[in-house]
Amino acid sequence: MSAVRARVRPWARPAFAFLLLLGLSPLLLVLLGAVGSKLGWFGWKVGFGLLSVGWAPKAAFVGLAAGIIAVVLALVVGARRLWLAAVLAVLVPAAVLAGRNGLKTQAAANPVHDVSTDIENPPMASAALLRERGPSANPIERTPRMEVRKGRPELENWADDRVLRISAEICPQARPVVLPEAPAEAEARVQRVLDEVGLEVRRGDELGRVEATHTSTWYGFKDDVIARIEPEGRGSRVDLRSISRVGGSDLGANCARVTRIVEALTAR
Repeated sequence: MSAVRARVRPWARPAFAFLLLLGLSPLLLVLLGAVGSKLGWFGWKVGFGLLSVGWAPKAAFVGLAAGIIAVVLALVVGARRLWLAAVLAVLVPAAVLAGRNGLKTQAAANPVHDVSTDIENPPMASAALLRERGPSANPIERTPRMEVRKGRPELENWADDRVLRISAEICPQARPVVLPEAPAEAEARVQRVLDEVGLEVRRGDELGRVEATHTSTWYGFKDDVIARIEPEGRGSRVDLRSISRVGGSDLGANCARVTRIVEALTAR
């Protein structure tokens, strides 16, 4: 038996290296898509849509098979030092597949990318922000509707195609904030809060509007936040809107952001 192992071991390490590469390939595709999109090597449709969501899950099935072969080979060869590589070759593609399923679940629960605290009269963007978003970005409309079509099963559970009504159902914590300060002081307070939650803040082109942008760590996705400040009794009413520049589902990111801003404003 030892003689057999001696003959096998010379090719065992190259074989394990190849199998490990196959096992790691889905993660490498995800990282390439995330970093490449962030650095501007290619657009999000290539980085996220093609590499991370398209190719990586397919590579994960191949990698999972390679990992199982690596485990069997480790048993046959009896090389304990190669066990870590064998297990890694199984766990990495399994994690990528689990992540893909998690994304599908999140997309089904959050089919829209536009959240507002005022669904009847949502805050609208300035001309400067619209220019920055560009013509290919998701439109910022007063009454946005989504296209329920084949290929997006996450939309099948929603009979209403009005985006902001769906977001209100998904995100009931997105509500207007009434502040005791006059509009000018409230606007300054809103700017501080937006900066504190990590947004790139810019003032709108008119009094009572503050705009900000969030850029994701991975892929470089940008979401824009519009805050509208109006007189309300002796104080002010603040309405918020957070909308993604690209994509269909935001995976709940805009709801989480508006919720965080509302909580920060009401905590003071």
